[in-house]
Amino acid sequence: MSAPILRTDATLVGHRLTPILSKVKGGEPLPPEDLRARFEADKALTALNRDDITTHLKELTAEDPDTLLQLANLDHKDHEVLVRFAHFVITAANETMDAQPIRQTEASKVAAQVAADLIAGDPSPKPNNNRRPLAGKWHERSILSGVM
Repeated sequence: MSAPILRTDATLVGHRLTPILSKVKGGEPLPPEDLRARFEADKALTALNRDDITTHLKELTAEDPDTLLQLANLDHKDHEVLVRFAHFVITAANETMDAQPIRQTEASKVAAQVAADLIAGDPSPKPNNNRRPLAGKWHERSILSGVM
């Protein structure tokens, strides 16, 4: 088993953080260093300085970690408390994204294909023959064909 890495699509913005703070404050032990959650695959949380962890947490939660830790009566200046908070925030963010349903609508499929084409370097739009002409185009076609 390897350490969980923060998913690129993960976020906790707009989510309640009190369950996470309860875990930080509670007695749940952290896993060994090699199994602890990470923001990036190649850097352990303990290897990051306070400012780096705080910046990552702010981006992930849109909240000030120092304020949250103070509200939970935790020592916001303690690096180990910050590492503990970061671990539980990362795991919660990844779990939250796992629970998100993926909608398989036609529009989402088209959007995914356009994104894949852009990444692959094929920016040319694909024609969509299923669409009705816009009012302006319809009017233009009517005039050109002599039908009004």
